[in-house]
Formats: sequence, C-alpha cells, structure tokens
Amino acid sequence: MKYLKIIIRRGTGGQPAMVYPSPYLAKEVDANKRGPIQYESAMSLGEATEECMIFLNDAVADVYAAGSVDMEILTEAQTDTWLAANRKLKFRPEERTTDPDRIAVMQLKTSLGQELSAEDLRSLDPDDKTPGITKIRKTAKDIFD
Repeated sequence: MKYLKIIIRRGTGGQPAMVYPSPYLAKEVDANKRGPIQYESAMSLGEATEECMIFLNDAVADVYAAGSVDMEILTEAQTDTWLAANRKLKFRPEERTTDPDRIAVMQLKTSLGQELSAEDLRSLDPDDKTPGITKIRKTAKDIFD
C-alpha cells in the first residue's frame, strides 16, 4: 500500500465540477484503496485545484503515479506533513468521547460532591487507553489503516 497525492482540477464548460487526472478511475480506486479519500477542501474556498490523499495498493499507485504529473507517491512522513497542513483536518476535534455513560456518571458524582476514582481520572486522560475520552490522531497510519 502506498500514499498517493492527487491534484484535482476545477471542471470548465460541460466538464464535471472536479476533473481527476487520467488514468484515475473511481471504481478502480474504490476497489484498491484502504481508508477514506482525504480531501483538503480547497475548491470550496474558490481555488482552481484541490489535492486529495489516498492509501492505494502498490500496483495501482505505481501505474497512476507513472501516468500523470498530477499524481505523486509520498512517504508516510510526507503524508503526515500533508495531513498536518490539511485545512479540513485542522477543524476536526482533537478528542472524542468513547464512553458517554462513564462521562455522565462522573458528572453526576461531581455534582453530588463525590470523589472521582483513579479509573475515572484515567478515563479523562486522552492519552490513556481507559474508555472515556480519547485523542483523535491525525497521522497517516491512524487515518488510513
């Protein structure tokens, strides 16, 4: 599996709104990708091009990268850098609740003046594995695997 960055152009005069470079085929990508297609949302801000990132099987990624200057294979580190600069990901929350019932019980305990247990406190630490609140990681491995 390889990380493939694709430059998409705004369509003009009878073309689709987003024109993907040849040899991109949507059905082939769907059959050979893992994880989401991660867009940067530049066109929604009026720009003429937009980049997206796909985690694609090696053979298809190699054919695509060789077939167009608008498709490039990136390393995992380069992909992490691209994701860190991604406008769309910047506005996603950094943390999420994985156990809303636990959080509700802790709110009740606090409102009743009861102390939180050590496990309750661990569940509030986004870096701890205890269900409660966890950090949403925005790296290539986390998003595409």
